[in-house]
Amino acid sequence: MKSEPEETKNPLVINFSEIGEELWRIVERFSPFGEGNEKPVFKIANTPIKSVRQFGKANEHLELVLESGIKAISFFSSPRNYGLVPDTPFCTLEANLEKSYFRSRPEIRLRIVDVRP
Repeated sequence: MKSEPEETKNPLVINFSEIGEELWRIVERFSPFGEGNEKPVFKIANTPIKSVRQFGKANEHLELVLESGIKAISFFSSPRNYGLVPDTPFCTLEANLEKSYFRSRPEIRLRIVDVRP
């Protein structure tokens, strides 16, 4: 019996300046995502963190505001899950790129897979 090939879990290394509408259009071409077609994970090293906050009805979600106002979010997590302290200046971020339409406003943001201070 032949085993299935292992999926590549290596993130794609990009520069912070590459995050935006152009990269979103490229990623969107590969959708729909799901089993057998996982969303790409991008790795961005030395990402400047402008602010860290909890949000949601019970403050159960994490939001990092990064350079240029780009947001990175993680649902049902906190800064402690990633070893972040209030004044963490930089991080290495692994995330999926997504376009949110919260309150009917389109916004490119990152969905956190992992953060390392």
